Amino acid sequence: MKKQFCIAFALSTSIMLSGCSNSEGNFPKTVTTESKKTETELRKEVVSSTSKHVSSKIFASEKIGVSFEYPAQYNLNENQDMGGKVVERAYLWIGEKKFEGDTPGIEIISYENKNNDSPLNWAKNNPESSFNSKYKNIAVGGKSAIQYSYSIFDGVGTVDAIIFKNSKGGIVRISANYTSKTPEIKSDFDKIVKNIEIK
Repeated sequence: MKKQFCIAFALSTSIMLSGCSNSEGNFPKTVTTESKKTETELRKEVVSSTSKHVSSKIFASEKIGVSFEYPAQYNLNENQDMGGKVVERAYLWIGEKKFEGDTPGIEIISYENKNNDSPLNWAKNNPESSFNSKYKNIAVGGKSAIQYSYSIFDGVGTVDAIIFKNSKGGIVRISANYTSKTPEIKSDFDKIVKNIEIK
């Protein structure tokens, strides 16, 4: 009887241990996580869960005072010196075509705001805003902003523009220049605006 009990105990122990092993016959190993990373570092590693390829990138500019994610297929042209009241300018566009002034894409410009104007007053008083009185009030990154649209190239293209202030009081104008052939720019612009962080 004692011998039968020992055999049964040995068999049950063997079954329990085999159930704890993995498919390779080894015991599960303790998985150690990577060293802690900052939020910025983690956001820069936005990876597609299926393809494992980077699906988006991070734009961040202290001079413009914003940061946001944007689709990886966009090219980036930044630090363009336009002179005058412009602090800094950046432009995002898709494709291999060399950037030109009329290339459909997304533009981000920071302007001086020495008079501490509100987004609306600045737009009304500065021709570079291409202001359209049919605007609406929205919020961007928790701050008040205005949004409006206007046609370009004899109605062939459309520009959606949004104006707000960064944390230093400067004016930021972000806009999308698109046509019926580039509707993805409009869609990407709307997504970018939703995740803008103001610095």
